[in-house]
Amino acid sequence: REAAERRPLGRTDQLLFDYREVVQADPDNLDAAAILGELYLQKARESGDPANYAQAEALFALNEALHHRTPE
Repeated sequence: REAAERRPLGRTDQLLFDYREVVQADPDNLDAAAILGELYLQKARESGDPANYAQAEALFALNEALHHRTPE
């Protein structure tokens, strides 16, 4: 069991973790949010888990809203 807990995450999982941290630290980072959305699409393809599609869709909607907002 210990070996399984220390086993490194897959590449997509590592990237998801990294980009989630970037987006949490800077929610206005449109590039990071777009990449994170693409990573959720990749994870959905790899895992077959449709929840990942919902995550990707939410990020793309957020990215669109941030991109089109009027500067203050």
